[in-house]
Amino acid sequence: NAEYFGIDGSAIIINKLNFLNKPKVRIYLMGGLGNNLSQLFFAYKLQAQGYEIEINNFLCSKNLITKNLKWSLHDQSVQDIYKEKFKIRKINIFTIIIDLFFLNLSRIFNAMCFNRFFDGNRIKSFNEIMNIENRKFIVFAGYWQQLNIYKENELNEFKRFLFGNIKSNISKDIGIHIRGGDFLRLNKSLGMSFYDNALNQFKSFEPVTIFTNDKKYSKEILPKSLSYQFSENDNTKDDFLEMLNFKRLICSNSTFSIWAGLFSRAEEIIIPKKHGETLKMNINSDLFKFKKITVL
Repeated sequence: NAEYFGIDGSAIIINKLNFLNKPKVRIYLMGGLGNNLSQLFFAYKLQAQGYEIEINNFLCSKNLITKNLKWSLHDQSVQDIYKEKFKIRKINIFTIIIDLFFLNLSRIFNAMCFNRFFDGNRIKSFNEIMNIENRKFIVFAGYWQQLNIYKENELNEFKRFLFGNIKSNISKDIGIHIRGGDFLRLNKSLGMSFYDNALNQFKSFEPVTIFTNDKKYSKEILPKSLSYQFSENDNTKDDFLEMLNFKRLICSNSTFSIWAGLFSRAEEIIIPKKHGETLKMNINSDLFKFKKITVL
């Protein structure tokens, strides 16, 4: 009754009977690459437990629904990172509307609603999800960034699943991510004091490469004495992949840069707190053995 099942090429023995009891799961992607990676990491963990997963990225694309919701859409070059690894399935608009209606009710009441559940970063334990059984089909949406799954070994397994045994060139010294633009309008951007403090953690910091969606804001908050250059990439995917190559990274409060830091071979990454209190993702920096994570 056992068979080998490897989501990342490794052999895992799973009882066949477990598969028969697992519901099929549809997961909606939302937001940019950082949020997408959290959603896909959640999907990866479910798939490793025997759930049959389908991914829907309708909410990441330009369409009538996202237009009416007035959502900011992100560069979709990032789909190249995950589209070969997950079953991306298109469904009819009527099904999507029904899903979104009940997902919104789930978000409001923080409860399962007709087999739909939305996580607004309230779920802490992966076991809470494992307890959802006796259903033929479940639809999930949300962020899943406070789950207790962000551990060094599991993140490395997920990285290998997405990229294979990618070899990063860590000859580059310091990368800095600055999120302006939409974050600036929403009053979420980090200011000069954070980046001054972060740079002061290093004894030397040249050369420095800046990754940003807002060069004007970056010039305003970076120290005048700092010698730096802006990334020359013309899309989000290439920015993300280049950030994996730095020896040290200063992340913004964007999950995009935090994921780049976690996936990178950087010896040290600096991550900001959210609203000065808690991390944006459920990361216990003390449990990371192969990189130093400083939280400011």
